[in-house]
Amino acid sequence: MSKLKMLCALIGAVAVAQIAVADDSLTPKEALAMQIIELTDADAMVDAMTGQIEAQMQRQMEKRISCPAEREVAAEMTDAFASTMSEMMRSSDLRADLILAYAELFTRDELEALVEFHSSDLGRRLVEVQPEIMRRSMEAAQRMSAYMQAKMLEASATFQSRMKEIEGSCE
Repeated sequence: MSKLKMLCALIGAVAVAQIAVADDSLTPKEALAMQIIELTDADAMVDAMTGQIEAQMQRQMEKRISCPAEREVAAEMTDAFASTMSEMMRSSDLRADLILAYAELFTRDELEALVEFHSSDLGRRLVEVQPEIMRRSMEAAQRMSAYMQAKMLEASATFQSRMKEIEGSCE
């Protein structure tokens, strides 16, 4: 399963799943999509992702803020941000969009195969380890981002130096 599909599963939620499954207005494909969302344990994925982002924000705050009063306010902001993010990711509108995305992007046979896979031992194992895969992926992306940022700053300094060298040559 691709990272994009896992991310989509992350955004899905069980609360809406319970409401939507009871709703007779779901098409058979939408009902299968809902089943996939339930099988991927979307709430746990949302909690894991929110926790990781909140921890990252706290680490950044600790690096940049030394004043205890400012840290307290920043910690409150981090908590509020994480809470808002979690609430938004569990919204019924977002979940309804996710159901429609699955139903539109996959055939009924594909949805049935995804349900079968996520019902299997391997599918359940994937759901179990996905938070750790996501954690490691985020760490790798952060390392790569820091490296890339350093390289870009280096290149920017080089280009600024070159621009100073040619300053006035176009007049």
